Amino acid sequence: WIDDSTFKVKQTPAALEGPSSSYELELSQTLVKTVKRTNRYGAGLESNLEFGLHHITVLGAGVDLTQVDQLEDLVYVDGASEAVSPSSFHAEPGTVIRDAFAFAQHTWTLNWWLEMTGGLRMDAYNYSGVTLSPRAGILLVPTANSSVKLLYGQAFRAPNARELIVYVEPDADGEVPFTNGNPELRPESIDTMEMAFSTKPVKTLSLEGSVFYSLIKDGINKVNQEHDDLGNQHYANLESSVAYGGEGQLRWTPYRHLL
Repeated sequence: WIDDSTFKVKQTPAALEGPSSSYELELSQTLVKTVKRTNRYGAGLESNLEFGLHHITVLGAGVDLTQVDQLEDLVYVDGASEAVSPSSFHAEPGTVIRDAFAFAQHTWTLNWWLEMTGGLRMDAYNYSGVTLSPRAGILLVPTANSSVKLLYGQAFRAPNARELIVYVEPDADGEVPFTNGNPELRPESIDTMEMAFSTKPVKTLSLEGSVFYSLIKDGINKVNQEHDDLGNQHYANLESSVAYGGEGQLRWTPYRHLL
């Protein structure tokens, strides 16, 4: 993946001290080229196993690799042909972020009105450790025209290269001018429980609805607080938060359109 962007920053210092007749204005121009070049490789194997009509198992395993070729800001001052070296915003070239994963899911159809599903995925990252993502579901069909789903699942987002491995050099005052990466970040995750239902009491009327509750853990964001190694600005895992909601839909179809 390649993303090379260029933007220009104009800096205008304050007027020099002196009598009003001798004020001077100095202009400087800085060109910043952001370079993001990464390679991604992956391999995996998936298999479906059917133990009769009522049991289906899905298994899989694999690995994903992201290799950073170049991730830095190249700064050119006052039209210089060479960038300032070393870059004050960069990641170490050749850094690899690895994810080895495996998953399994089994669906069991007990009878015509009840189906159960359970699964687990494991991801092992070389930076952020092991993450387990379980899921479960129950499908109930009490009548031919109605159904109820009970679902639970955990999803996650692993920190990216910018959040993990970018290093920002402190300025002359010891302050970090941009947000530092943090190699100790944990993946952010979300646990969600949901109930969904649908029913059709009569031929012309249908009702659908759902409610959900989500717990968001270890959300990744920028923070302005002192850190022994990362300075005053860096990425960090935040405290847990909660989201919940629901929706419903009532649909009426005139009988003449059913004919």
